[in-house]
Amino acid sequence: MDNNENNINNENLVEENTSAKETNGVDENGGYVSQFGELTNADGEPLETTAPTEEPKKKFFLFKYIHPSIFIAICVFLVALIAFGVYWIFGSKTITGTWMREVENNSSATSTADEVEKIAVYYTFEKADSNGKGTYYMNVQGEQSKGEYKLSTSGDKKKITIGNSELTYEVTGVKLFGNATLKLTQDAYTDQTTGKKVESQTIEMNQDKNPGYDEMSMKDYKTDKDLIGKWNTEYKISYYYGMYQLDCDIEIKDNGIMTVHASNSDIGMDSTYYYAYSAENGKLTFKGVTDKDKNKATLEYKLKDGILTIVDKNNKTMFSESILGSAQFYKDGEKKPEGITTVTTTTAPSTETATQAATQTTKAK
Repeated sequence: MDNNENNINNENLVEENTSAKETNGVDENGGYVSQFGELTNADGEPLETTAPTEEPKKKFFLFKYIHPSIFIAICVFLVALIAFGVYWIFGSKTITGTWMREVENNSSATSTADEVEKIAVYYTFEKADSNGKGTYYMNVQGEQSKGEYKLSTSGDKKKITIGNSELTYEVTGVKLFGNATLKLTQDAYTDQTTGKKVESQTIEMNQDKNPGYDEMSMKDYKTDKDLIGKWNTEYKISYYYGMYQLDCDIEIKDNGIMTVHASNSDIGMDSTYYYAYSAENGKLTFKGVTDKDKNKATLEYKLKDGILTIVDKNNKTMFSESILGSAQFYKDGEKKPEGITTVTTTTAPSTETATQAATQTTKAK
């Protein structure tokens, strides 16, 4: 075989090898070739291919016309409007809350016919239960009296019973705006004792806030940590208030406020008297939270063997005792110490100093 034939055979082998490589998906440079090649149409032209696209989500129909933030603001406004409507219907016309009116202080020794002292009287009604029963507090010049009330209806009239008195009440104005007024009306009646007819009377009270006696401490007051706490919860100071005996106990707080709780279940009395005090070096100075400084009283006190003794040598305050001029206490929750004496007086203490109870009625003789 001559050289020409060898060359032809070699070329044929190269072509066959090349075809074989392409058939196996490998090009002459060792790279892989697509097994499918380029897609073409019937005329042999390549087809155009595009990536699949998602259809846009449909918007809430209102968002086509209103921006979402504006829509949310409108919704918040509507909710607030509905809440206001509910409050207007159900909350704004209730007796719940604090109401105030001014009255003449006829017991004031300094008042004259031309200048009558006015004092503020606050009534706070707590929310009534499902039976219409609730608790109310009357606050006047540092005294807080507790009582019960009951709500009812008579035709189209709203009624409230306080003690033995049934009154018609009406709330006008808007409590939300702070300009509500409470009207209490005593219907005309005939006094069963005298037989005289009593004309109808109406009093009005304005919406207000609790007077906050616990925040009326004296400036630069001092506290004695040994005095802080409730005293006298089992042992009682007892004295006569007119013809009624009252049982009392005290609480001395670290905010410069001292309270005396007086009660008598027979007459339904349940009162708390608030005093501003300062205690230092065995001296206790106190006054009614609404009194002027000239009404301060300063007493001696000592604490020994779990017994707190407050000495009132002049017998002018609720801490006086007709013989010893002192009152003794032991702390709430602790065992009653031996040697503690019972304090009982036969007359109400004088009002010349800081006795709030008598200040609201008549002075002791």
